[in-house]
Amino acid sequence: FLSLFSSYLAGGIAVAASQVESCVPTGVALQNPQGIVVEQTGDVNATVGKGATCAISKGQTIVSDTVITTGPKSSAVLRFADGQGVSLTENSSFHVKQYVFDEKNIAKSNIVFDLIKGGARFVTGLIGQKNKQAFKLTHGTTTIGIRGTAFAFAVLPNGTMVATVSQGIVTVGGQSFAAGTSFTASIGAGGTLTVTAGLPAGVTAGAVA
Repeated sequence: FLSLFSSYLAGGIAVAASQVESCVPTGVALQNPQGIVVEQTGDVNATVGKGATCAISKGQTIVSDTVITTGPKSSAVLRFADGQGVSLTENSSFHVKQYVFDEKNIAKSNIVFDLIKGGARFVTGLIGQKNKQAFKLTHGTTTIGIRGTAFAFAVLPNGTMVATVSQGIVTVGGQSFAAGTSFTASIGAGGTLTVTAGLPAGVTAGAVA
């Protein structure tokens, strides 16, 4: 994947440089992007740090502290330097809180993603494969852990979290869910996390992400 990332990067920096200056990273950050938008359909926007929000397209570079949002009937596919893949569905908001990849010392690498709303599919890259503790996906106070995993995760309009696991193991609230299973998680009064196997009535696996 690293060679593929490099080929996208060559065009990605040029695309990023042509965007609104307050939306894209500049200087050192632009020369060291952590990811690339490899597919984009419809209305997709990004906000870097406390900067302005602007439209992005295929080839846009991604750095830490970027929030990417998709509108109705819109989607985006992101690829990161370690091979981590993220596919965002419509009406989603996704925060790349932290992404650090050291190809020569993966033990010092880490990922923190936050799915604010909507849905996404995740395919683990080298960081999560080599060090499962280095990958964290959050929503609010809930943290999802992984072990060499491919899974879909979504936040329903009522705030309930649902997920389906297609490869590996996903952990949440002290419980583990293997490939072929699904779970529902919700935060109740006092911040108590409740996790149950299966999906809520009326929610299908195909609707998760």
